Amino acid sequence: VNAEILLMIRERESLARDTRENSGKGVMGTAALTSQPILKPHRPKKKGIKIHILARSREVRVRALKEYRDFCQQCFECYQAWLRGEFNVLWPPGAFRPSLPPAYNYIR
Repeated sequence: VNAEILLMIRERESLARDTRENSGKGVMGTAALTSQPILKPHRPKKKGIKIHILARSREVRVRALKEYRDFCQQCFECYQAWLRGEFNVLWPPGAFRPSLPPAYNYIR
């Protein structure tokens, strides 16, 4: 299994190397990597994933969407409390607790 994994990694590295050579780009160096912010701001593309819900009636679909939005709002509020240092927050059932951002960086 390990040999197969190593073979797949080498194939992907080779493909990435060929792609870089064809596009004329090089590998990002140490200085460029260390100058990148760890939590770089990200703006998602406008054409993102849409929520699709199939339901037997319009009312069931609308209720499911409302429950989803309420769930997301509760998760957002819990995360904001977490960022303030309130670690005894009760998350809604089924929520994935994301990791907190790093408090500091070892790299100068």
